[in-house]
Amino acid sequence: MDCEIDLIPVSRSEMWVIVAESMQPVGCERYGSDDTIWAARILWNKPNRLAVV
Repeated sequence: MDCEIDLIPVSRSEMWVIVAESMQPVGCERYGSDDTIWAARILWNKPNRLAVV
């Protein structure tokens, strides 16, 4: 399984993480690969000074 990861700074206190599977050779779905997309929202306790918004 291969995957793509994107980190999206929404603000200095919030970031989104998006991860998507990339299906590769024919037949990989038998191992659980199904082009799934996951999303997570991170809320920081302190402002993220590295975020460029």
